[in-house]
Amino acid sequence: MEITVLSPYGFCMGVHRAIEMARKALREEGPLTMLGSLVHNEEVLTELSQEGMEVREKENPLDLILSIPEKSHVLFSAHGHPIAYEDICNLRKIRYFDATCPYVQENLEAGLTYEGSILYIGIDGHDESTAFLANVPEAVFYDVKTKHWNPLKLKGRDLPVGIICQTTLGNDQIKEAVADIHTFFPEATLLKGNCPSSKLRQENIEKLRDVDALLILGSQDSANSKQLVRIGESRGIESFLCLGLAEVQKLDLSLKKKIALGSGASVSEGVFQSVLTYLRSL
Repeated sequence: MEITVLSPYGFCMGVHRAIEMARKALREEGPLTMLGSLVHNEEVLTELSQEGMEVREKENPLDLILSIPEKSHVLFSAHGHPIAYEDICNLRKIRYFDATCPYVQENLEAGLTYEGSILYIGIDGHDESTAFLANVPEAVFYDVKTKHWNPLKLKGRDLPVGIICQTTLGNDQIKEAVADIHTFFPEATLLKGNCPSSKLRQENIEKLRDVDALLILGSQDSANSKQLVRIGESRGIESFLCLGLAEVQKLDLSLKKKIALGSGASVSEGVFQSVLTYLRSL
């Protein structure tokens, strides 16, 4: 079997930073409550839980901040959060650690400082989009799945229009959305797109030729991992999304001669290497 390794693989910078921040806080400060989903990888969250982090990703973060004891320690996820949560933590003497991805933070700062109207392109309900729209409530939302948006809601007819994107969107999704927006606002400017890691991982799949299958390591909850599978499928490549080695071993790959192996941004290099070793043994 011939294996094409798609790089970059393993944790992206933002995910690595968030995990290291969690572990450092646990070592130095003790018990820590995670608000929202730190990263979209069940195995990573299980490991952190075993190290002492209280994982309550399915609960409303605001309810948690209001209900946990004062002087507790909490961790905000890599996907961003409403800034108002920080004020509530300060009022309740809760110490918080902010694991927001630097690229997510850059997008937010661009939205807060832009002197014009903001159009935000994202996936409805995704943690990152939800946080951005909470912090920049005047932004108009463009949902890439439904292509629904309301150009009439943009403030100020004479103001410039700036476009900001969720960092894990597909390159093609951004291109199509911007083209749609330009039919109404031809001078609209793309201020911030997807992050470099997402962009490059997608581009390497777009360049694939002559492979029997694409195997992406990542969670079913990971938007950037599902984007990679979607891109492979759009090019007629049989594509699989597996969390790790155990799921890969359940696949029947006996008739595959050429496989491309990649990963989403929340998969460790160790998991990637274990799957690569297994595939090379077939």
